[in-house]
Amino acid sequence: MLQQMVRLLALLLTFQISICSAGIGTVEKQTGPAQLIRNKDKITIEKDLGVEMMDTINTADGIIGIGFNDDTKVQIEKHSKMVIDDFIYDGANPKKSKLKMKVGLGTVKYASGKIAKNNAQNVDIQTPTARIGVRGTAFSMTVDEIGKSLVILLPNADGTVGEISVDSDMGQVILNQAYQATMVGAREVPPTPPVLLDLNMDQINNLLIVQKPKEIEDEELLDNEGSILDFNELDVNLLDQNDLDEDELVFTRLDFNLLDVDLLANLLDLMNKKLLEQTETFPTNPIKPGAYEEGNTQIVLDGEWIIYRNVDGRIFSVTLDQNSRTQMILNQAGNPVTLHTTENAGDSIITINQN
Repeated sequence: MLQQMVRLLALLLTFQISICSAGIGTVEKQTGPAQLIRNKDKITIEKDLGVEMMDTINTADGIIGIGFNDDTKVQIEKHSKMVIDDFIYDGANPKKSKLKMKVGLGTVKYASGKIAKNNAQNVDIQTPTARIGVRGTAFSMTVDEIGKSLVILLPNADGTVGEISVDSDMGQVILNQAYQATMVGAREVPPTPPVLLDLNMDQINNLLIVQKPKEIEDEELLDNEGSILDFNELDVNLLDQNDLDEDELVFTRLDFNLLDVDLLANLLDLMNKKLLEQTETFPTNPIKPGAYEEGNTQIVLDGEWIIYRNVDGRIFSVTLDQNSRTQMILNQAGNPVTLHTTENAGDSIITINQN
């Protein structure tokens, strides 16, 4: 007798579980290949297929839309994965209703039904790094291969905008504007501050994993300095910038080499070199050996001797009569250099001191 009662109780329990798990929703949209895993069985998803608790939906190159019994709507984008952990809907007793699901990869769009509107705390939606608290609204979740999650608040079908909370183990942010978003890189870091994204509903898919969505210019950038895990070297193109194109080197005393300086340079040689480079209009004659020291410049013009220097465009000259019995001497730092002299030069001497 006791064994029969145990068997009957087990049958009733199995029947109740079967009733609770069967018929929690239906596939309302199917645009390509997708698979449902139930009790290790792999079922090809087709439109009007019923879904149950503990079902895992894997999409390939197709999009699957599911309508649950409480009017919750879920759209699973291409190459995505979602698990229905729990679903109970009791219209007569909202406190017993609950919904729990996980998004493991890809993009899933969610629109709240009666469970979230009547008893929001009984809705539990998670990604590998975040938990979303639903307050009767629509949003999307995009998860990459390492679990990083991008959560975007979406406008409802009637144009209104609700509110959701996004939590990690280290903090929480609230999203309350359409297309406001946050990112959670790991459970151990807080969600990033909310930002507004410049996109539309059609752009919310798995492309957001490989291409960062554009932010609205007036909003602050995401502050993602909380953890080194949030930095992905693959996102940086080191070929975009050539450091050699921007010469920002600063000249310092360390760049000055005294061995490169000629401290024995002859100032007259430098002046004459400058003169030859810059002065082409003066009619010059070769220096006569024995008459003038090498490096001086002289010309004979209308019976006059003209001794001159051209330095940076400024000309210094001394003019003497060709037959003048005058001697001209340049005193260069104590070393006299004869610039001009004539035979039988008298006592008339012109000395130019150059220190």
